[in-house]
Amino acid sequence: MKTFNVALLLMSFFTFSNATALIEDAEDGTISGWRMADGTAIDGKIRNILDNDSNSRVIQFNGWGSHRMGGFGGNQSFHNEEDRMLSLKIKTETDCMIVVHVQTTLGLRHLFYTTVSHNRGLRHGFPGGIHHGLGGAVATGEWKTVIRDLERDLKDAEPANELLEINGFSINGGDDVRIDDVIFYTPKETIYENGEEGTARWNISDNTPSGSQILNIQDNDYQGQHRQGKVIKLSGSGADNAYSIGAVSGENAWNNRDHKILQWRFRDFGPEVEVIDPRGIIRDPDAFEFRVSIETSQGHRDLTYTLGHEHLGVIESGMTIHHALGDDRIRGSVWAGDDPMNALGLWQTITRDLEEDLHDFEPDLELVAINGFTVRNSGLVDDIKTLTSAPDIEVYEDAGDGTTNGWSVYSNSSGSATVTNVMDSEKRSRVIELFGQGLGDGFALGSQSWWNDRSHKGMQWSMKFDSRFTLYISVQTTNGHRYLVYRPVDGNEGLSGESISIGLGSDADNGEWQTFTRNLAKDLSRGESGNELISINSFLIRGAGRLDDIQTVSIPVEVDAPAYPEPSDEVVYEDAEDGNTNGWSVYDNDPSGAYIDNVFDFDRESRVIKLNGTGRRNGYMLGATSGSNSWKDTEHKNIQWSMKYSELFTVYIVANTTNGRRYVTYTATDNNIGLRGDYIGINLGITAKDGRWHTFNRDIQEDIHEYEPDNELLSINAFLIRGTGKVDDIVLSN
Repeated sequence: MKTFNVALLLMSFFTFSNATALIEDAEDGTISGWRMADGTAIDGKIRNILDNDSNSRVIQFNGWGSHRMGGFGGNQSFHNEEDRMLSLKIKTETDCMIVVHVQTTLGLRHLFYTTVSHNRGLRHGFPGGIHHGLGGAVATGEWKTVIRDLERDLKDAEPANELLEINGFSINGGDDVRIDDVIFYTPKETIYENGEEGTARWNISDNTPSGSQILNIQDNDYQGQHRQGKVIKLSGSGADNAYSIGAVSGENAWNNRDHKILQWRFRDFGPEVEVIDPRGIIRDPDAFEFRVSIETSQGHRDLTYTLGHEHLGVIESGMTIHHALGDDRIRGSVWAGDDPMNALGLWQTITRDLEEDLHDFEPDLELVAINGFTVRNSGLVDDIKTLTSAPDIEVYEDAGDGTTNGWSVYSNSSGSATVTNVMDSEKRSRVIELFGQGLGDGFALGSQSWWNDRSHKGMQWSMKFDSRFTLYISVQTTNGHRYLVYRPVDGNEGLSGESISIGLGSDADNGEWQTFTRNLAKDLSRGESGNELISINSFLIRGAGRLDDIQTVSIPVEVDAPAYPEPSDEVVYEDAEDGNTNGWSVYDNDPSGAYIDNVFDFDRESRVIKLNGTGRRNGYMLGATSGSNSWKDTEHKNIQWSMKYSELFTVYIVANTTNGRRYVTYTATDNNIGLRGDYIGINLGITAKDGRWHTFNRDIQEDIHEYEPDNELLSINAFLIRGTGKVDDIVLSN
């Protein structure tokens, strides 16, 4: 993950989730995109109304039908290959079903969620159906936020299956069911336990009676598929013993203030279960207790989760809030009518929005930090992680309605400028196509009716242009009206009149779909120190190409930056301390199976990046050779990294130079290869692969000059490596 050492002073480009798709927020006042699944007339069964409780427009469903947006895989489908999480707000007093239609490696699946406590698993009710219970607390007549990890819900029922794309969304049954802010997204995550690094982070928090153990074992799941890898086994005297990771406070507390969602997996807890009806509902209230330690605006609280269907709410003298997870979540299904794959003892995933759970019973408290996780009873746990919530976004154009409403041609020098809504075969969705003759033609979204968006400070859009363009975002500021102007160039030109010119990179017009996310408040303050963003008003562009998913987004609060400050002496592109692998990719996965982990290294006493594959046949990349993910670092000439390898490796530093792209290459040899085409080969010595940690510091400009004295370094773009091993602390400096 890229971070700056000086309080993010240079950071104007920011990231949140890797992808986000707002399916419905009802703010357009229509029911565009919705239909009755059986093809009958809507006739008031789907309405766009103002909800008095939320003071927002919402979608209302009436009449107990099946109401659908998207489809099963055809032209009406979302074809969302990027996202895995569902977030939506729902208000209902009647039972209903939420269905997400997905394509998987094993075919069409319908992930359906009902307002009951139990889970039924695979092929329950209809072919391809995978059932999970949301719990009766959803149907209370109050607004609730539902968060589901679709990928994990799929794998809980079918461990060998893979999610390929999200295609549709349905609300079945119910009367006066209301929904809002339906979002599919990909979260950032911080992993606290994945079973691969031993038990050093755990402690036995209740060892009475003594003899409890925390073990790191290879899981032999009941289905015999062995897909979970290593897991944590908690073994003791049942519910009398407890085991903790993190802490209530102190140096071992996670103190995670960025995330609000906690996820974990478990199985094999509790004694034999009691089956209490022929449909397979079971009772096992003492199977476990999961306890999450949090810091709130009024001090410490614990959130506890047990089996059952009744939420106890505030307990333990007001310091704990209890939620029930359902009657049979621990064990899978025992109903004979279900698929044999649903046998007792499957791995189960829990995903909880901790702030929502806190607000259920103490609505005036705010979640400040997540600090630790405690398990009471014996069993197996794995994949304990925190996740980011769905971002706050406002979509102004996704082309899904098939129209060009809101667009206008504000400059028609060619006489033939047009705006059309078309199907894009590459994206497999509808997009906006701008046709004209270069920069002489201009197009605007929002100029006829300004958005006056005061809730967001960032903007995101996708574009596919193969020729020059100039993009303007019209904003109101404390110093008056300004245009933030973006072009496909590598440099920033700064303030001129009312315009602040910013480069998106010279390959922004490379003819490929690219998504850009800009922190407008920072772009403004960098170009005009002391000026503050008040509102985002419209989106204008000159040039011919295609656009999609134009939306404003919320961003983290950052320290104000002076206009074009001096560069930081050091930029950390990876130190692994965020617990994730964001920014990394496997660029050569032949043979398949290569993957990237963020793990704790006991020799280094810190988190590091672990690269796993088949020697130098697999390749891994941080940054990108080109495009929006490349570093384009023009300020620094030196790179430093640490590595622990016991086999051959090849490191490539991708650089732009006055003679074109160069791959400055480092290997564990004793001889330099020198210049060969675009590659400059340099040795690090045979001891670089002796299985110990080594730190290397290279002056890229000097390494290039050794073989090309007249070639000048322009920018450093990426760090690539072939071979299996560990890396850490990838830093650019001067």
